[in-house]
Amino acid sequence: MRLLTSPYAVEEAQKNLGDDKQRARLRRLLTSVELVHAVGSHFFQVDLPAKDEQILVAAIAGQASHLITGDVKHFGRFFGKNFMGILVLPPAQIS
Repeated sequence: MRLLTSPYAVEEAQKNLGDDKQRARLRRLLTSVELVHAVGSHFFQVDLPAKDEQILVAAIAGQASHLITGDVKHFGRFFGKNFMGILVLPPAQIS
């Protein structure tokens, strides 16, 4: 199993963490995560804000099997569904 993320997702996580202890834990966790850069244009039709498209494009570029996100507002309608071979799930459904 490979764990992937994008530089953009890391940046967003760092902004949303409440304290230095949480940011330090994130840095430790990232030592075992592969960074995937979203490059090129996308070739799919999906109604997502540009910032969230970056997350999806990185998942596709990394050939991810799953996209785990807590963003119910933008990705909630995809929860439990496959999008281009990627199963989109909220963190609570990871087993």
